[in-house]
Amino acid sequence: AFMILGLYVLLFFRTTRLVTISEKSFGAMVAVGLSLNIVIQALANMAIATNLTPVSGLTLPMVSWGGTSVLFTCLFFGIILSVSSNIELAHARGASAVAPTGREEQQGRSNQGSDKRKTGQDGADRKRDSRGGRSHGSKNKNRQNPEKPGK
Repeated sequence: AFMILGLYVLLFFRTTRLVTISEKSFGAMVAVGLSLNIVIQALANMAIATNLTPVSGLTLPMVSWGGTSVLFTCLFFGIILSVSSNIELAHARGASAVAPTGREEQQGRSNQGSDKRKTGQDGADRKRDSRGGRSHGSKNKNRQNPEKPGK
């Protein structure tokens, strides 16, 4: 009995982990809501089995068989797995795009040092661009870009 309860709690904690690694919250919230629905239904069934609440027609998800309950439980698990795989793929793509390999990182460090020596620029000077010394974060849109005339 504790093993089944533990599996439902594990399902809920695994889906709440999706929220922490997800960049977009809609899919993660859908997955958490569906898993919460499954877990609450399981807890209600366990409360009925232990005579804590009056008897009703709830089934234990993925254990008991009862009409449309199995259909909707399988649908919920399918949606949860789809959201999970999309979040895991996006997370893996983001991690591989951000993290350079060791060799690229070494080359990047050596190039930064040589660029600094060649140009004599420090970190503050590199932040300035060719548009009058403003930083890259400036939002002056009325100013023309000197590299693209006639804008």
